[in-house]
Amino acid sequence: GKIGGNSPISNVLLEASLVIKNNKSRNSCDHRRYINYCALDEAENSNICQGDSGGPLQYFKNGKWFVYGLSSFTISNEKTSCVNTEPSFFTTVPFYLDWIKRVATSKPSPPLVKKKCGLNSRPRIVGGKISKNNAWPWIVQIRLFRDNFLDFPLSGTLVSDQHVLTLRNKLRGIKNTNLYVALGSNELFFNPDLDKLYSVIDIRQVSNELVILKLHRPVNNPNVSPICLPNSKQASLILNKQITTAGWGSINGKVDSSPTTLRETRLTVDNKRNECKKYTKTSYCTFGKKTNICYDDIGNPLMFPVANKWTLFGVYYQFSTDSSGICNPNKMSLAYNIIKDLDSIKSALN
Repeated sequence: GKIGGNSPISNVLLEASLVIKNNKSRNSCDHRRYINYCALDEAENSNICQGDSGGPLQYFKNGKWFVYGLSSFTISNEKTSCVNTEPSFFTTVPFYLDWIKRVATSKPSPPLVKKKCGLNSRPRIVGGKISKNNAWPWIVQIRLFRDNFLDFPLSGTLVSDQHVLTLRNKLRGIKNTNLYVALGSNELFFNPDLDKLYSVIDIRQVSNELVILKLHRPVNNPNVSPICLPNSKQASLILNKQITTAGWGSINGKVDSSPTTLRETRLTVDNKRNECKKYTKTSYCTFGKKTNICYDDIGNPLMFPVANKWTLFGVYYQFSTDSSGICNPNKMSLAYNIIKDLDSIKSALN
């Protein structure tokens, strides 16, 4: 590439040492940090420039060089096409490993091991307490990129190795290019690890209330597996039963008091109460004792074990508050009954 902004292209191979800045506080990295590697020479002496596109971002580890990225673009100003004081951006190679291996070997990639649905790998803690790691391997964080930040508007549930079921109303008018799914962790990080972040390539509406998000590739993470779907005759199976839900919702009943670690609780389905009657055609009405869903629990799964497999029966969309806006754990919460939309959900998975 060019040695300087207005110089000719070098006739000898040049190299530079850069530092990845994705997890650092740097404004110029924010708008690309979740889909590219953002790198900078901290001494501000070198950078990529015109003619460097496609060059490797390399890292030496255990006696071997590994390619992690490919030169994509850098930031310029009015006087010069390349600026050493600004970062450069590199296509993230790990996102495309399956495709690279398939093309490089001219052979189909080995099939992903289809995991059985509804099996969690570790025991759980109930009653509004912290969940153990991998206790609920299908619960995901839906992250929305806006204002240079990966916001957390709601949760979702993995229902296949490439599809997430969640609420529609929180995603109305949002393009799939601004959506990501973070999975494989109980922690709600400000910046999720890139290997746990999946792009959303399609939003498929399955009803007025629910959508399916299609991920950019199938999930192949040993700590992640989908939940089972019920059959069309099981809608009444959980009535008057204790169900489980989990999420990153408020822990003191107020807005903006969400925990950083996944929490879970048990609630009882009671659709016969007077306050529930107008919702029973579409929803499950649930109650707890000093515990329930709250702010930021929207999209949480309503789960119940069927034949020793955890099964998704509903998606939470409403909680109760008192006159001051504090969540009331002794009043009802509502989850959409997904069985009424089961055919549409299964169709969206194809």
